[in-house]
Amino acid sequence: MKTNFVVTKHQGLIEASYKLNLEEQRLLLLCIAKIDSRKKMPEEITVSAEEYRDNFGIQLKHAYQQMKRAKDRLYERDIKLRTGDVSDRVRWVYHVTYHEGNGQVTLRFSPTIYPYLGQLNGLFKSYQLKNISSLKSVHAIRLYELLNQWRTSGKRFISIDDFKDMLQLEGKYERYTDLRKWVIEPSIREVSNKTDFNVSFKPEKRDRKVISLTFLFTEKSSGKKHQTLDFSDDV
Repeated sequence: MKTNFVVTKHQGLIEASYKLNLEEQRLLLLCIAKIDSRKKMPEEITVSAEEYRDNFGIQLKHAYQQMKRAKDRLYERDIKLRTGDVSDRVRWVYHVTYHEGNGQVTLRFSPTIYPYLGQLNGLFKSYQLKNISSLKSVHAIRLYELLNQWRTSGKRFISIDDFKDMLQLEGKYERYTDLRKWVIEPSIREVSNKTDFNVSFKPEKRDRKVISLTFLFTEKSSGKKHQTLDFSDDV
């Protein structure tokens, strides 16, 4: 049974550059969702295998395995935070514990990360964890978060360079057609099929080169008719 956990992140963290696999992303998001914005930030957050199972719809034995693998990898992962022209590389967590026998993982976020989590003001965006719990692609999860920042307008413009930087795809998919085939279109299909958003997009060109993307999306529960952008002139 999925919970009503809510993930809240600073916009700077949503747009940061990092790479996580699906297990790491799930564990991290579940920990963030357990932060109560109305209370003092906890020094550590513990997640049980049962919570992991219930939120991501997998068997309990697989939840144990995924959490154990994810906590080891998360300890080595870093993130690039950008503030204007300044970039900082920091670790997500500085302490991880796996509780043998009771299937729990405890994470302690790095002090630099804490200000980017769990607060409620205009610079923070929230969504229900259950909205992305069925996603199997890390790119789809990132796309959902990037669109959720603009939930009110239902439209997001992003340059190809920024998109690739946020997903740490520098040096990959040099041809736009490959990026579209292997990242953009699969992510859009999965988000549209498995979340509360319907999404379409249009590439923007300069001198016949695609330089940016415009995403158009609507909430399924809003009752609004989903608009589909025409990208028949795509390259």
